[in-house]
Amino acid sequence: MKKEKEKETRTSIVQVILDDYEHGDTDWRKYPNQGQNDGKRSIRIVQALYDEIGKTELNRQVLELQARHLLQDGKGQKISGWYTRGSELEQIVYCLSDIPRFYEMDGRVPKYERYFEPFLKLRQELQKLRGRQQTWKPWIDQCIGELENDLEREKIPKICKDQETKEIHDISHTRFYQKQKRVALHNCGIIDPENIEEYIGQDGYFALGQVLSQMTPQEVIDIIKESGLRGRGGGGFPTGLKWQFAYNEPGDEKYVICNADEGDPGAFMDRSILEGNPHSVIEAMVIAGYAIGAHYGYIYIRAEYPIAVERLKTAIAQAKELGLLGTNIFDSGFDFDLEIRLGAGAFVCGEETALIQSIEGERGMPVSKPPFPAHKGVWGKPTIINNVETYANVAQIILNGANWFRSIGTESSPGTKVFALGGKITNTGLVEVPMGTTLREVIYEIGGGCPNHKQFKAVQTGGPSGGCLTEEQLDTPIGFDELVKLGSMMGSGGMIVLDEDNCMVDVARFYMDFIVDESCGKCTSCRVGTKRMLELLEQICDGQGTMETLDELETLAMTIKDTALCGLGQSAPNPVLSTIHQFRDEYLAHIIDKRCPAGVCKKLLRYEINKDECRKCGLCARQCPVGAISGKIGKEAFQIDPDKCIRCGLCMKACHFKVVERK
Repeated sequence: MKKEKEKETRTSIVQVILDDYEHGDTDWRKYPNQGQNDGKRSIRIVQALYDEIGKTELNRQVLELQARHLLQDGKGQKISGWYTRGSELEQIVYCLSDIPRFYEMDGRVPKYERYFEPFLKLRQELQKLRGRQQTWKPWIDQCIGELENDLEREKIPKICKDQETKEIHDISHTRFYQKQKRVALHNCGIIDPENIEEYIGQDGYFALGQVLSQMTPQEVIDIIKESGLRGRGGGGFPTGLKWQFAYNEPGDEKYVICNADEGDPGAFMDRSILEGNPHSVIEAMVIAGYAIGAHYGYIYIRAEYPIAVERLKTAIAQAKELGLLGTNIFDSGFDFDLEIRLGAGAFVCGEETALIQSIEGERGMPVSKPPFPAHKGVWGKPTIINNVETYANVAQIILNGANWFRSIGTESSPGTKVFALGGKITNTGLVEVPMGTTLREVIYEIGGGCPNHKQFKAVQTGGPSGGCLTEEQLDTPIGFDELVKLGSMMGSGGMIVLDEDNCMVDVARFYMDFIVDESCGKCTSCRVGTKRMLELLEQICDGQGTMETLDELETLAMTIKDTALCGLGQSAPNPVLSTIHQFRDEYLAHIIDKRCPAGVCKKLLRYEINKDECRKCGLCARQCPVGAISGKIGKEAFQIDPDKCIRCGLCMKACHFKVVERK
């Protein structure tokens, strides 16, 4: 009964820590037999650790010995330096840091979740505590530093299993993470996005405090210009220069806008930042407002991102409660407030002038430029519009300096870029790499190449506004100017990998279908031209195209590129032009040979039965929904009538002997 009660009272390591802070006394010296009590306390902590990380007796013994060792010198005497509450945390840190070694002694490797989670929770609790108790900040920083150092020295590694070798090793040593560097994604997945104290514990709002207390608006703009930060939303325009234009405009009423209307197929970079670290965007927008002299801002976000919207609302409310938004921020006399505007659900609202129209309550349709928003934006006032990822870099630049940011990436494209790696790739997900990293490194060393040993064919960058790059271009370093030279673009960061099973004509048709649906219809070039381009592509995919069709497609694409009103319309033909340029042979196969080399275009497929190998079982004929297969069971080989065949593929699935071939 006693053992059962003891077992019930045992709790997790996190609860031990919290209990100690909530109910413990800061003055441990008043207790008699202090060393003994601290020793019991440490053993209690270690026992909680044991409950979370393992069940062998050896683990318990080693952990308890370690706890006693921390509290005693070689003669068994209490070490005087362990009298503070901070040192209690250090004890926990040391116990946690040595856990991998304990497992090594035990001859087994734990699952990642079993022993790394206590470390992660401990770090989170320390960050919360750091944000609440500024007087404890020095030794909490020391403890967090110990944790981070142990992680870097692989004393507390994240464990994962290599899918190829089946070996268990540090997750940072996997191909997916080795070449990544997190700047924009800083803190994502590390802190609680709904707890401002954790963000503050990670130096959150320190950049804002530095700006408002030590820097002039022009100094803020200068450091952004010196950093070389360029817009991460697709255009790549220098951010500091944009801020300078708005700063130079006269008037007291100016605005700051965050473009979070992420509409590219397969893109989720902005969503991840807003869901994982919304305060980084809020802090950057306040800094931008101070730099240009604005006192109000809008976050224009897709309504299709409900979690991001809710976390933004929570973050804004928390920032206002602590005086980080609103009036007299940091007692500087500077006022700034934010408002969330839900997007209208249109892809075109990602274009800055259409976005402004939508904020003003009008239909989201682009307007001609100039004037540019920095001169005349929302409500006719000077406005800066930056992408989510662009803002996510600002605080880091302020804290670490322009030279630090320039040390990452290339001369013309400093910093990092986040890509949504998807398509026919082994490792999908968000990838943040320094500019200058080659496409080959991203696709093969990070992404793991195409699955099932398929042959790589192309990579689509920049979404509907980008183009396709081939195997020969994979050694190109990633950068704004480098990709444009190859007929593609950076875009917001979508990166779709295509393999041998993808038809490039069909890929072009897919993107054009998307553009037709999302066109605002304001200019004839985009409204009519893209529709006509889609019709021509469908003709080619259906086997009805001619060489004249291909010529007309190219001419029309160039015309739209030169005459469309906005950047979205001007870049709409890019996927078509790049596929024609890089994969003209596939277009010719569709037009001349009336076949689809990848076997994707349904109307160009042919199903044939190998007469010599046919077992005359009739399974294929039974599955055919239109009666296109004839023959006699056991007597005559079956054959497919191409005129009746609807290319459904059921015959191929039904044949157990694999004699039905798709050509």
